[in-house]
Amino acid sequence: MARIEKRHGQDGSLVWAKGLARNIYKDQEIADSKCGRFRIEGEARLYHTLLPRHCATSIVGDKPNGDTIEDMVKNLPPFKNWLFVMLAVGKSKDGCWEVAREISGDVSVEYVRAEEVAN
Repeated sequence: MARIEKRHGQDGSLVWAKGLARNIYKDQEIADSKCGRFRIEGEARLYHTLLPRHCATSIVGDKPNGDTIEDMVKNLPPFKNWLFVMLAVGKSKDGCWEVAREISGDVSVEYVRAEEVAN
């Protein structure tokens, strides 16, 4: 069973979680949480989303694995071998920026509710 550590606020809502990237991605409570950010355990940079790599091919500059969605799905590795992309986006006076980081499913990732980041 996937082990994810979690903390909840007084109102019962999720405020923090930590686990392997693949488990964080699959966790329904984290998926249902709003306004959270992700970070690699021990690092300061916050990312807005955690995506399977095959859903982020254009972000990381790759061509999809196949010409159609059906081709891509047929060529997917087993879930335990999936790679993930963490994505941060923002605006500056000169335009928009994005930072994408590819990680394996075995990387320890934290989910942090946005209000907790400011504290």
